[in-house]
Formats: sequence, C-alpha cells, structure tokens
Amino acid sequence: MSEAKQKLPPQADDHIVEVSLKHVIVAFGGLILGSLTVGAGIVLVRDYAKYKRQKAIIDAAQQLLLTIQDGGQSLLCSEKKTASSSQ
Repeated sequence: MSEAKQKLPPQADDHIVEVSLKHVIVAFGGLILGSLTVGAGIVLVRDYAKYKRQKAIIDAAQQLLLTIQDGGQSLLCSEKKTASSSQ
C-alpha cells in the first residue's frame, strides 16, 4: 500500500442559523393565506364567466322569442331591397 497521505479538502467552519418559531409560523401562514386567496380568486372568476355565458344565452333566447312574436318585423333581412345596378 501507498504511504502517501491523501489530500482532503480543508474542513469548513460550521454556520448555525437560528430561526424563531414565530417566523416559521408566520411564513407558513402567509403561504396558506396566499394559496387561499389565489384559489378564491380563480373560483370567483370562473363563476363570473359562467354567469356571463348563461346571461348571454338567456338574452339571445329572449331576443329570439321577441322576434318570433313580432313576426320578423325587426329583422334586417325583411327590409325592402333597394334597386342596384348589379343583378
């Protein structure tokens, strides 16, 4: 066996970081509160978009029923055609 000493990296000084339990609790509380806020925002935006779609469908159905009741008088296609040079 070889008698040469192995070269090892020098030992590093240990660094200790002290963390207060209060800071840990505040950090996790902030993460939870932020997650709940984002989740609630997503739910509200999704529900609002759903409401707007349903309102648009109901308004379109109402307009269709009113047009049928009027006998098609409010349609643009039932207007008199004007004379034009093209056939």
